[in-house]
Amino acid sequence: MRIQNCINIFFLFLVFSILVPAMGARPKLKSSKVPTSPTAEEVKKGLSPLANSVVYKPSGKEPPPIPSAKNKPIEVNWGELVKLDMKTGKETSRLKKLKGKRIKIPGYVVPLNDDFKTLEEFLFVPNAQACIHAPAPPPNLVIRSKVQKKIPLKKVHNPSWLFGTLEIITTQSFFGKSGYRISDAVLEKYEF
Repeated sequence: MRIQNCINIFFLFLVFSILVPAMGARPKLKSSKVPTSPTAEEVKKGLSPLANSVVYKPSGKEPPPIPSAKNKPIEVNWGELVKLDMKTGKETSRLKKLKGKRIKIPGYVVPLNDDFKTLEEFLFVPNAQACIHAPAPPPNLVIRSKVQKKIPLKKVHNPSWLFGTLEIITTQSFFGKSGYRISDAVLEKYEF
């Protein structure tokens, strides 16, 4: 078996050592200058390749809203949420500022509904190991969340970004307690 593996590896090496050089060298860049983003004036004057680019193609629908500084979510990390003292309920000054604000946080989805086809209510946790087969994470590392419209489970990604309005409230589910709640949850795939 080991000899066969060695032969296979040698054969792959041989094929790639013949094919890759035969495919030719990569073309060299004409300039070693690193491209930069054009200024607004360059785009207006047509001096930039972006001047004629299409950003949005009308399809009869309204274009997606452009996020403004007002409704742009605040990116939060789990290190901030863990600072909620679950025994006394004491919140840090940062948590007080986040209460009632729209946030964005990365994490993992643990579904609470049992139909295995759609997702409506779920726990959002900081890592994949914080699941039902292990001891539950502390409540200050769990966000109980609910989406407005059910999502097919096929479209739920782990990890994900969770967007929504943060509430600091202790709730109980059959998986354990959670120290936070987001009732207007939106999930988006987390890109590495």
